[in-house]
Amino acid sequence: MKIAIIDDLKMDREKAALFLHKYFAGNFPTIALEIDMYENGETFLHSYQPGTYQIILIDYYMDQLSGLDLAKYIRGAGDPAILIFVTISRDYAIAGYKVKASGYLVKPFAYQELAELLSLLEIEAWHQQEYIEFVNGYRTCRVFLEDIAYCDISGHYAQIHTLDRKMERTRMTFHELTLQLESYPQFLGCYRGCIVNMDHIENLDEFCFILVNGERIPIRQKERTKILQMYSDYIFMKTRKQNLWTPHS
Repeated sequence: MKIAIIDDLKMDREKAALFLHKYFAGNFPTIALEIDMYENGETFLHSYQPGTYQIILIDYYMDQLSGLDLAKYIRGAGDPAILIFVTISRDYAIAGYKVKASGYLVKPFAYQELAELLSLLEIEAWHQQEYIEFVNGYRTCRVFLEDIAYCDISGHYAQIHTLDRKMERTRMTFHELTLQLESYPQFLGCYRGCIVNMDHIENLDEFCFILVNGERIPIRQKERTKILQMYSDYIFMKTRKQNLWTPHS
C-alpha cells in the first residue's frame, strides 16, 4: 500500500509517517507499506499520477496551493484515494466533505487519534480489492493482486496465473503488465518474462521458488544471487514491520 504525506513541516511529516508505520505493523503486518513525503502540493503534483496512492494525508494550511485546492485536483482527476486532512482546526470540515475526505486530524495529534480514524476506514477490505485490469479477447478482466501467483509471457501474450491455477491471457505487452505491478513490492522478476508474487512463496530450492499451491517458478541462474537477495530483503522488511511494534515481555 502506498501512502503520501503532504505537509510543509518536516517534523509533522515524520511524525505522521512514524505513526502510520506503527499502525500498519501492528494491525496489518502482511500489507507492504510505502510512504512518500512531500513538503508542498506543488512538489506532490510534479510526480502525481491518479491511482498511485491509496491514502493521502494533506495539511490543510499550506502556502500557495492549499490542502483543499490540492484535494479538489485529486478528485478532479478521478482518484478514489482515501483523503485525510491534517489541520489546526475542524472549522473547515464541511469543505472537506465536498471532496469526500474521510476525516480530519487536528494538530498536534496523538497516535491513538490516527489509529482510531484508520480503524474506521476498512483498510483490509479496501486493500484486498486492489487489482490489475486488462483485456482478454473481447472481455475486460480484473484480477485481485492477492490472487496473483505469478505472471509470465508466452508468444505475443502476457499471462496472469492465479493461486487456484487458473490463467488469464492478454495481448498487453509484458512491459505494460510490469508497469502495473512495479509499485507493489511483493512482485519480483525471477527470470526474463516472469514475475512472482513473493507473498505466495512457501519455499525454494537450488533452481526454483516453490509456491504455496505447489507450483515451481524457475530462478534465472545468472542472477540467482541478486534475486535471492531481493527476496531475502523483502522477507526481512516484512518481518521487521510485523515485529517492530510488537510488545515484548
